[in-house]
Amino acid sequence: MFGRKKSKELSKAVRPVERRVEYGHGDLDLHWFAGNAAATHVVNSLHMVFPDGERFFIRSVNHYRKQIQDPVLKSQVRQFMAQEVQHGLVHERAWDVLRKQGFDVDTWLKSYRKRAFDGLESFVNRRIGHWLSLSTTVALEHYTATLAQAVFDSRVLEYDMPQDMRNLLYWHACEEIEHKSVAFDVMQETCPGYFKRMAGFFMANLQLLYFAASGTRFMVKNDPTIGFWKFIGSFLKFLRIGGYKFFLALPLRVLDYMRPGFHPDDHQNRSIAAERLREQGLVVEE
Repeated sequence: MFGRKKSKELSKAVRPVERRVEYGHGDLDLHWFAGNAAATHVVNSLHMVFPDGERFFIRSVNHYRKQIQDPVLKSQVRQFMAQEVQHGLVHERAWDVLRKQGFDVDTWLKSYRKRAFDGLESFVNRRIGHWLSLSTTVALEHYTATLAQAVFDSRVLEYDMPQDMRNLLYWHACEEIEHKSVAFDVMQETCPGYFKRMAGFFMANLQLLYFAASGTRFMVKNDPTIGFWKFIGSFLKFLRIGGYKFFLALPLRVLDYMRPGFHPDDHQNRSIAAERLREQGLVVEE
């Protein structure tokens, strides 16, 4: 782990880059992730959760944008929001594929938006304060960066899948690592506090687990080839073929967020992301 001062220096050196990619247009088999229904439907649920979640991140950070004094951070925020816009747009392309496969994703999305944003986000902002939405965003950004690192640690995306989908997931993972400190630094400048950070962490855990599980349940329920017990068997098979490495890579990094002196750049992994972006022919600012 680096010291807090060194982490902040690394954070200021980051220049997120908006990359407009064409991933997500290709057709997919019903169980496109290594022929495994469980792995496929878990990732499909993230395709459904991410786009509106990214817009929530943008709203949460943008609310504090005028309070930011640091010109470097202001520039980082602009690029952070530009990247999140692209993430939402690209993941939305998967919705069309799911619709073609017979999944009524619009019904699930309507319920998701009503509960997560019309309901919960609105209540939090009105009754508690926008700081909790920002803090939840900061914690969820830590989660996405941790998931991204687990992707690289476990090499889970090297399993059999369409190259277009592999590129999409690697690209998103790389950019999550690239901008992992931006929302955190916004909170540190505008509404800092350990209690606030932990409150957002609690909210993030509830929301991520609930809505990811809800999306997965929707996919399984509407897949005519698999039921609950077949899903469990498929998940166990995925663990046996190496998926366990992905899940084992998560807990310690996730829980490090609870450390009082934590900063996202304590976890040094930007070079890994940059190398993958070069491999995909995407421009990286040095």
